Amino acid sequence: MLPEMAQWTPTYQLKFEYESEPHVFCRTRIMRSLKDFKRTLQRQPDGAFHVLARAQALDIVLELRIGDAAEEQKFEDMWQRMLEEFEMLAER
Repeated sequence: MLPEMAQWTPTYQLKFEYESEPHVFCRTRIMRSLKDFKRTLQRQPDGAFHVLARAQALDIVLELRIGDAAEEQKFEDMWQRMLEEFEMLAER
């Protein structure tokens, strides 16, 4: 393994756009650790997600509910992959 690969840390930021136009109206803070991830994306018991986002220099909490089942599954899969990745890194 290359030495720089051992130092590599994933970095994620989610961006939210309006469906009708490609305008980003808010984005999450950059997530670099399990702590950042758990603070930014919280799954609720009813299946919704609370997302800590930045909009015009303010932190806001969005409740994310996805109406389309296929899109909801894609988001849940992404959330699970990110969670597993950060958990593995936290174990090191």
